[in-house]
Amino acid sequence: MMQRPIVAAVCAVLVLLASACTDQGPDTEGFLDDIALHRAIWESKRPSSYVYELERWCNCPKEEQGPVRVNVEGTVVVERRYPETGAVVASSLNSAFPAVDGLFDMLEDAARREPWSINVYWDPELGYPRDFYVDFDSNVLYDELSYRIVTAPASATGS
Repeated sequence: MMQRPIVAAVCAVLVLLASACTDQGPDTEGFLDDIALHRAIWESKRPSSYVYELERWCNCPKEEQGPVRVNVEGTVVVERRYPETGAVVASSLNSAFPAVDGLFDMLEDAARREPWSINVYWDPELGYPRDFYVDFDSNVLYDELSYRIVTAPASATGS
């Protein structure tokens, strides 16, 4: 009887398809380890002061999206400005445009919330997250967290 192998094959395919559609999310522990590894690289190579431009993708007003030029001394942001106009960013938006260390904090927090999806592109030399996208729930609109470093961190003092 040739039907038995065909039925078994069809069943196997159906099981694989059903498991592919299951919302399993990312490997949180593995991702937290990955963040820790890249944070260690960043901390070992981070300039003592640096400037970078950060852009945020959100369903929000333009001033909350950036890009914003972030000036950092040590791990403290000393200035945030819009590069297009030179205007200072409102202090109410400070947490939206952190130092690079704050981006790592955002990713750790996101991973602990067990999101549906996380994608990060790490800088191969300095270890910081160049671009990341987190979708917390596949069935909810505008719950995403998405950032892109437009201009890489560059030493502000030549160090």
